This record gives sequence, C-alpha cells and structure tokens, in this order.
Amino acid sequence: MENIRNNSSFGNLNASIVDIRGSMYYVKITYDNGYVIKVSGELFPGATFIAYKRSIKKWEAPHENEILTAEMVKKLITDVEEKNAPGKVKIVFQ
Repeated sequence: MENIRNNSSFGNLNASIVDIRGSMYYVKITYDNGYVIKVSGELFPGATFIAYKRSIKKWEAPHENEILTAEMVKKLITDVEEKNAPGKVKIVFQ
C-alpha cells in the first residue's frame, strides 16, 4: 500500500497558475510549483468548457499520492476563474 503524504508544497496555497491547456474532454492546470491536475469535462459550441468538479481528485505524477483537500479544490476553481482570460475558452465548473 502506498503512503499518502500531506501536500506540503501546495498545501500552503501560495502557488499560482502558470498554464491552462486542454482538449475537447479535459483541461490540465499547471501551477508554478510544478503541481499539475487534469480536470475532465466537455467543450461546447461557443467556446465554453464545462469542467466536472467531481473529476478533481488527484494531482498528476509525481504528486499523485499527495492529499488534495476540499480547500485546495476550492482554491483551484477560484484560481482558474481568475486566470481565465477574456476572449479565450470560458471554463465553467459544475
């Protein structure tokens, strides 16, 4: 059984988004501390991506065994909403 560590690097909640990329079915969000998360969803006509909150479960490797708390998920959603530039694909969490 793998150990699940407390997410100390992201846990301080001071990290910032440096990149948001995706496809028709997911977005990958990259933070300046190296943490990356993949969020499932769907791209709809009108350049709106519906991101599924329930798919926000774990970080990408090498941080996949670190705890992702409800507070971190809330910060991630807020960060994406603030970073989402006008004129780009709008990301909406449901």
